[in-house]
Amino acid sequence: MVSTVLAALIAASALVAPPEARAAVVISGVKVTAATSTSFTVTLDSLGSGWTYRVYASTNRPDIYVDNLPTAPHISSLARTPRIGLSGLRYTTKPVWYRVQARKGTYRRTSEIFSVGLKPATPTALTVTGVKGAVSLSWGGGAASGAEVQQATNSAFAAGLRTYRIQGAGRQLTPVRLVSGTRYWFRVRSVNVSTRSGFTAAVSAIPSGRAQEVRVMTYNILTLTSDGTRAAGGVISPWSQRRTAAASYINQVNPDLIGIQEGASWTGAVRGPRQVDDLVQVLGGTYGLAMTETPPSQPGYFRVGNYVLYKKAAWSPVGNGGRWDIGTLPEGGSRYGTYQVLRHRSSGAWMLFVTTHLYTPGGLAGDRLRQQQTESLIAQSRAYAAAQGGLPIVYAGDFNSHELHALDGPAVAMGRAKVADGFEVSQTFANRQYNSANQYYRTPPAYSDNVDHIFAGPGIGMRAWSQVLQLSAGTFRGVIPSDHNPVLADLTVPY
Repeated sequence: MVSTVLAALIAASALVAPPEARAAVVISGVKVTAATSTSFTVTLDSLGSGWTYRVYASTNRPDIYVDNLPTAPHISSLARTPRIGLSGLRYTTKPVWYRVQARKGTYRRTSEIFSVGLKPATPTALTVTGVKGAVSLSWGGGAASGAEVQQATNSAFAAGLRTYRIQGAGRQLTPVRLVSGTRYWFRVRSVNVSTRSGFTAAVSAIPSGRAQEVRVMTYNILTLTSDGTRAAGGVISPWSQRRTAAASYINQVNPDLIGIQEGASWTGAVRGPRQVDDLVQVLGGTYGLAMTETPPSQPGYFRVGNYVLYKKAAWSPVGNGGRWDIGTLPEGGSRYGTYQVLRHRSSGAWMLFVTTHLYTPGGLAGDRLRQQQTESLIAQSRAYAAAQGGLPIVYAGDFNSHELHALDGPAVAMGRAKVADGFEVSQTFANRQYNSANQYYRTPPAYSDNVDHIFAGPGIGMRAWSQVLQLSAGTFRGVIPSDHNPVLADLTVPY
């Protein structure tokens, strides 16, 4: 009888985890030690003898929640050492989410979730060009989620080293605040998450011009015909209240130039002041309104809705501006680009400022139409700038597109034209996490999905990018002026 009980106890003990497994076991020291375009290798601190390891991975984070691990899209082979390789991945610019699971008998431990970027290809054809004395860089190559441009004052990149970080698919950069007459060397590498490619061969250039700093804003102020209607986040306040709030946002950051969208509605009787006229009045005389359309006071008036405001103390319009038809719409009518040449009163720097509001409906057809509109806008702007002696160009507006669209048509068009997006190439940011279209939510959406953009052509440096929000504990204070936030960029214009 005793021997039978003893045998049963011994058999039962075989099913119990060993003492070292029953102790508190923590997976630590997890890191990626190598990555290619289709694989990566993970190491971790050893848990001792008898343990085995696997890596589970996906570009969709929930796929590797604990309950989903058996069906994760990518599962490594079993490793008997704390070094695990996972191969056979398809190259992507998305983060690859992964976690490690260790097993010993029936006992298991699972790490937290980490991310890795697959290794991008080294960029190609780094080119440096001079634009009115400024240095402009562009390059080609495969897809990546970002890039790093290194700048130095010697070819060994050991003196005067500075790194510019590009957050997105942009492949162009105009370095800022270079010293005229100094030779600089540049090289670039692609980045996915924190995985970097090799560097390109270096190129060099000597800047010879000067630069005028300018602060630019784009602001869709929301047509007053929306007053009292319900947006996704709430009921739109009347323009009589919103205009004061909009002026407060503008005065808070004191921009030099402002591109206004949805400013054409009458604030009184037909041919009464337009919404943009009302805003200029509330701003108290600081800003002038460029003559970009036939005003209501003249025969044959024509309202576009996009307007250029300029700080009168610093900038003056050169002649009248105008508008370009950038494409008809499926439902009839057209979209326009509004433009004005401006001259800085002190430095004499000239530039062409363009603002627009692209087609609104979503879907792939809308994406393609926005790309066509942007291509038309670029072509007409460049032709006009060339006719004026080769002016630097800034594009600001509501482009109704961002990188999560099936086709980010405006970004494709601007990239092909080597025009940079401030959201990608600026080196300092504020409120970058918020969507520029707040949809009138009291707590603004924060997914970094921006449909409002400030683009700058070659030669124009982009130092800082921000959104202007007046928040308290994460929610809007007072009247929300529009269903869009103002977007701001600090630029350097060569002359």
